[in-house]
Amino acid sequence: MPPPFPRALAAALCLAGAASADPAFDQLTFHGNKQRTGWNAVESALTPAAVSGGNFGKLWDSPAFDSAVVGGATYAPHMYASPLYIDDLAITSGTGAGQHFSVVIAATSNGFVYAVSAFPVGTVPAGTILWRTTLGPPSPGPDSVPVGAIATPIADLSASPPRLYVTADTTSPSRSWRVFAINLGSGAILSGWPLALNSATVTPLNVNGPATFQSTDRMSQRAGLNLSPDGTLLYLGFGSYTDGGGGWLVAVDTGKSSGTPRLASAFTGGPWTGTTANSGMWGDGGAAIGPNGVVYVTTGNGPAGPLDNYWGESLLAFAPSLPLRLQATYTPWNHCQLDENDVDLAGGAPILLPDLDASQTSTTHLIALGGKQGNLYLLNRDNLTGGLARRPNCNRANPTSAPADGSLFGPDLRSYYGNTRGPLNIFGPYSDLYNNVDFAKSRTTPAFFRAADGTNYLFFTGTTKTCVSCSEPQPPGLARVKVVTTPGQPAYLRLDAYETSLTFRNPGSPIVTSNGSSNPIVWMIDTNINRSGNLIATIAAHPTLYAIDALTMRLLFASTSSQLQVGGKYYHPVAARGVVFVGTDRVAAFGVKSAPPPPPPPPPPPSGQLFFDDFNRTTGLGSNWRVISGSWHTSATTPRAESDLDGTDQAVVQNLSCDDCSVSARVLNFSAGVAELDLRQQPSNDRYDVALLANGNLQVRRHNGATITVLSEAPSGIATLNDWATIGLQATGSNPVNLVASANGVTKVIVNDSSASRITTAGTAGIWTNLAGIWFGNFTVNGAPAGGSDGGTPDAGPPDAGPPDAGSPDAGPPDAGPPDAGPPDAGPPDAGPPDAGPPDAGPPDAGPPTVIFSDNFNRTSGLGSNWRVVSGSWHTSATTPRAESDLDGSDQAVVQNLSCADCSVSAQVINFSAGVAELDLRQQSSNDRYDVALLANGTLQVRRHNGATVTVLGQAPSGIADLGWWATIGLSVTGSNPVKLVGSANGVAKVIVNDSSASAITAAGAAGMWTDLAGIWFRDFTLKR
Repeated sequence: MPPPFPRALAAALCLAGAASADPAFDQLTFHGNKQRTGWNAVESALTPAAVSGGNFGKLWDSPAFDSAVVGGATYAPHMYASPLYIDDLAITSGTGAGQHFSVVIAATSNGFVYAVSAFPVGTVPAGTILWRTTLGPPSPGPDSVPVGAIATPIADLSASPPRLYVTADTTSPSRSWRVFAINLGSGAILSGWPLALNSATVTPLNVNGPATFQSTDRMSQRAGLNLSPDGTLLYLGFGSYTDGGGGWLVAVDTGKSSGTPRLASAFTGGPWTGTTANSGMWGDGGAAIGPNGVVYVTTGNGPAGPLDNYWGESLLAFAPSLPLRLQATYTPWNHCQLDENDVDLAGGAPILLPDLDASQTSTTHLIALGGKQGNLYLLNRDNLTGGLARRPNCNRANPTSAPADGSLFGPDLRSYYGNTRGPLNIFGPYSDLYNNVDFAKSRTTPAFFRAADGTNYLFFTGTTKTCVSCSEPQPPGLARVKVVTTPGQPAYLRLDAYETSLTFRNPGSPIVTSNGSSNPIVWMIDTNINRSGNLIATIAAHPTLYAIDALTMRLLFASTSSQLQVGGKYYHPVAARGVVFVGTDRVAAFGVKSAPPPPPPPPPPPSGQLFFDDFNRTTGLGSNWRVISGSWHTSATTPRAESDLDGTDQAVVQNLSCDDCSVSARVLNFSAGVAELDLRQQPSNDRYDVALLANGNLQVRRHNGATITVLSEAPSGIATLNDWATIGLQATGSNPVNLVASANGVTKVIVNDSSASRITTAGTAGIWTNLAGIWFGNFTVNGAPAGGSDGGTPDAGPPDAGPPDAGSPDAGPPDAGPPDAGPPDAGPPDAGPPDAGPPDAGPPDAGPPTVIFSDNFNRTSGLGSNWRVVSGSWHTSATTPRAESDLDGSDQAVVQNLSCADCSVSAQVINFSAGVAELDLRQQSSNDRYDVALLANGTLQVRRHNGATVTVLGQAPSGIADLGWWATIGLSVTGSNPVKLVGSANGVAKVIVNDSSASAITAAGAAGMWTDLAGIWFRDFTLKR
């Protein structure tokens, strides 16, 4: 990937180059994430003005994908699977090998998977196929096209190597569904894969039997794949073509922890051996998975009535463990009518809404789902109302009659329920009868958006019919639905607006792009083909990409019939960095065509591999290493270097010296000791290190003699310390020395060392631990040798072996810096003068921020009406303009009548090395908030307040030379899952941390200031959005 460039240029991004890598841009699964929210909140270039202007349109097409021969006939490719987007991928084989690309991942009905360059890199243009992999000959299928891969895959970038999971119905060596794991860098199928999915392998695993997993020609794996939070379990949903068998959820052990991939457990929708419908789990989005690992899936029709262990027309929740265990259910009030008329609830996959503000509703954890009837349901996922033995009795009256519907709905009476309350019907006319095949009103998953005022919305696509028994569509086909909240009461849905000009025949699921809460746009694709229509390219209609302003419901853009080729059904586009990608028989890209290219980026740090050792031997560290202390042994059974003595075990690479370089290694510290990697190690043993502690924190430290200085620290985010994880450190520059630490390829700590004790000379690299039994593997040093020679030590491993998970040439996090951080030793771009506020003050790729509040306190009348004093006392001064705290203990004030979610705050402060100067954002009525705090010792902290609990999310030396004089501190907060926080001092980013905890504060809130001591000074308080 090219290195980052200044945020002010982000809006001008076009195809001349991609921005720096940022996991926030990744779209790794259906609807972008495991919760299936469908909301990309870090898109700044795609504004309504830009999209509706005449310069938005088709940018490029990839080459057409591969055709396939089935039964002697040649078939064009089709994408039922939605494309994925990966912001930074190291390509290790094929076109572009050895370089980093932003890529679009595509899987086709012909059984091929592709990596396509999203933006140009060097001489490789956008749209280039970087690698292609065939999964095997596809099988005959519906819609007059083969069935190879039709489910949306899922990528796991934390696996080693990063991998893609994908399924396909293939005929070699015999016909079966198979699940594959593919190396994302090369396209190679990983060892131990694929796993066959057929009656012989799945039926014995069923925990809801007796049942039969029907023959492959009857079973359909169209539901999007999903992964457990730690990536150890993969979930696959199955339905049946033409109602020819039961539905199944299959759990696959990915081998990420166990080491051996295997089919682990299965659950069928009912004890069913017949070849008729029963509880198909086929919705396009598949299962939705919460942060706690609970798995939610919807089912289709089956035998009517409350039969033991039959779960048709239901939402099922499974515990996050093996074997699969049903832990909660919901079944709509009219499930018997839905069963009898093939009206699948599984037509819509579930979406887990981001947590709601507990002060605004009693139901903070919500789940929503649609279905073929055109209804949209809202449920409290903490209290699903169904049983675990059978569904409720039939109810043929209305939703409030016994047994009453258990979803959340409002007080409004619905004429279609006989003037009683009930779930919201979005696309009609309402009917219990006419909702299957071409009569169906919706087969989509809604998308989520949270507005600036904290209001939550769902966008839902479908088809309104011209009459109850008609299949012909008419407007509306897109609805905006509000999640209504009242303090202390359950939430419910209310129709907020329709788009009324467009007719959709068979739309896919929508997605939403926005810049935080600004400029939201709904994107969707209508196939323009009925559910029963075939996809033969010579006769089928071409799809249309639509963009609709989410606030005004105004059409912004519609592609022409010549701009997109015939694709599949039920898929959605993906958007990243100002470009919308659509998969048909190829990948097509849309964006603003006239944006000027960014200036040429500065060259990246040297990236040649200087040294590699996988320790795959039993002879010890060997001659390429020098043991400084302790003792080490190596193993070929589980290749590793392992420490042998408690106290200190240290080793360094012989005959190696580099200054601007990086080190990475896989480590296992078993939550017991410290695993440390070293750079710029001097003969005196002075050095920099990255250290994974026993508590899971990641530190960047400097060693000067016996003195160890912790320069910065942050949670590593490593899910389990009892399995391999990759840590890395990059050191560049001299004044300051820029240090970047990563865990599993994600930047965790960025700090500049400009102290007199900084280490500026080249040195070697090494490993250290304080405990026997700590493991190290795949030790890699990248960079250029000191002095720029082409020398360096030989590879310690087998010739040309290369580490299996060496990652990017930098071995640390991709592009080494935070998003838009500039080159590693350049300092933050656009930092401005010392009091310009923090860089990255807006959400990723934001344009120039807008000042929404400022106060220089140049008065003697006190804080005034724009402020509310929460505690303590304050006065202001016009002699030396400032706000000054008056009471020891707690002095706090917040800005009145202001609320923002994605914004930044900065102020000049003096704490006189005595107290804490704190600035706050997202401050709730409960006083929960985020802060940046300048401590009396000069340390800068980023913290989260939940009630009386204060959690330090990250800290670093502020670098402020004199705490007795004015210095500017700042905090920016963006996003929701995770919340991204950047703390700065004098315009330099010091702490960058993501908060993805359950206690994260995602709602908009106020801004303010706090201190614990009288006499602390604040001025030039500025809030920007």
